[in-house]
Amino acid sequence: MTIFNPPKFVTRSLMGAVGLSAIAFLAVPEAAKALSFAAGTDYLQTLPGTFSEIPGIGLVDLMGVPKGPFGSSTVVERGACEMIPNTDSCQATLLMTHLSLKSVNPVSIPGVPDLVDIHIGLSPNELSTGLMTITEEPDGSLTFTQDPFNVYYTVTPKDPITGEVIDPPGTFEPVPGPGQEYPINFNMGGGIGERVGDDGFVVVQFDEQALTARHRGRNVTIPEPSTTLGLLFLGLGSVASLKRRDKANK
Repeated sequence: MTIFNPPKFVTRSLMGAVGLSAIAFLAVPEAAKALSFAAGTDYLQTLPGTFSEIPGIGLVDLMGVPKGPFGSSTVVERGACEMIPNTDSCQATLLMTHLSLKSVNPVSIPGVPDLVDIHIGLSPNELSTGLMTITEEPDGSLTFTQDPFNVYYTVTPKDPITGEVIDPPGTFEPVPGPGQEYPINFNMGGGIGERVGDDGFVVVQFDEQALTARHRGRNVTIPEPSTTLGLLFLGLGSVASLKRRDKANK
């Protein structure tokens, strides 16, 4: 009877179908893991090429003043980076908690006969907030944009030698007086980052830009490539020295 013993061609066909299905299942690529990162803090130093056009003064080249943790001039707190559906990106909130910059060279301001240093800090009256979008590129690298990033900063003239705060006589808008604050919207530029551990992220380099300002920098906690290589060679040299000592003792 053939009820319990089907023809051989039926059995082979079924086995073939099962085999093909298994192969097809194995061939289906694994779904990409959604991009997301835990909250973190970036400690940043300012690089040459940073400037701001300050009302009443004009374009002023700026440098970092290392007053923050780890010698940073800028500190930004990032919220958790949440996946953006159907993309290779995630988005996090930003809060700048520290900013300390000064003019590279003393400048002239109305009402003051001598040149002064311009010091830039964060406004105590407004929060400097923004959004960061982190994207995983096809090669696996991480890039980011910051749009918008609304920074409210203060402008304080100081004596270049004594550091004494200078209050220009008859100070009025838009000439800056001590603590005079201004808003700026960094809505261009971005940078590159790196993964840290399983779910961490850190900014490596950034280049924030606006119509009247630019802020370039890097992370203070990541060694320069030359420093990293130097430490590597130092370590290799130490290992070689230990081996030579071991041979000499034998």
